[in-house]
Amino acid sequence: MRTAEENRAESITLPFIKDKIQKHIRFLDKDITTIDTEISQIIEHDKDLQQKASIIQSMPYIDQTSAYTIVAEVPELGHLSDKQIAHLIGIAPHQADARPLVRILSRNALYTAALSASQESPTLRVFFTRLVSSGKNPNSAMVAVMRKIAVALNAMIHTNTHWKEIP
Repeated sequence: MRTAEENRAESITLPFIKDKIQKHIRFLDKDITTIDTEISQIIEHDKDLQQKASIIQSMPYIDQTSAYTIVAEVPELGHLSDKQIAHLIGIAPHQADARPLVRILSRNALYTAALSASQESPTLRVFFTRLVSSGKNPNSAMVAVMRKIAVALNAMIHTNTHWKEIP
């Protein structure tokens, strides 16, 4: 919503309308900060959520905000099959279009991680490059990297282990 408002503000020429949109953006920023703070407090006061966040954040491509987003939005992580997690987040191959059910914030967090991992991780870089070289659309290859990350996180939470790069 915030990005949509920023885009709208760019196209508006009337100053009084632009001011209203900027005011709305400041309101959204304040709300986002409040929500982020509340999520952080909830996670920091719950040992299980702290442990999950720590495990997720042990993956070098996931920052604290992304880890907290995944913990908050996908509590099922570690308790479902890889296929079920992929469907839940919206990164399963041949995903039926069930957008209202997809955990979009977690999907975005995984996308950010996949962008970094497809460049920096020896294993995932080779995987991404192989898919693109074989004719796969780069966007589809990126979703495949996202799925690999989600499956790894699911296994890590399930076994209570931190990230270890396997060459």
